[in-house]
Amino acid sequence: MQKKFKQIGILLALGFFAVAVSAQDQWRVFANLEQGRHHHVARYLNGDKILVIGGYVGSYGILDGNPTNTTEIVDLQTGQVTPGPSMATYRTEFPALDLPDGDILVFGGNSNLGPSKVVERYDVATNTW
Repeated sequence: MQKKFKQIGILLALGFFAVAVSAQDQWRVFANLEQGRHHHVARYLNGDKILVIGGYVGSYGILDGNPTNTTEIVDLQTGQVTPGPSMATYRTEFPALDLPDGDILVFGGNSNLGPSKVVERYDVATNTW
């Protein structure tokens, strides 16, 4: 009988723990991008901002929409979103690399003209591509 009460106690404790964890781990809206986008890249800038780069915009499904050359900057202190500098190339589904000096390289991807061979460098100091 004691073993059965111990098992019930453990189940109740686990249930309470699950409720406590789910009550604490809730998502909240921090900011809203100016453009809905997918298949984009996001990178830290100076530890207090994030640069959101390219992707598809104006889509209604996972693989439709238009590649964009736009970027947005999210301020991690305030949640404010502002337009960033535009790239020369419209692109989506592309890799990005953080350089030791804080600059960012983006490579190829899909453009509005098909596969892209263009590599662009974002200069964090001047906020330009």
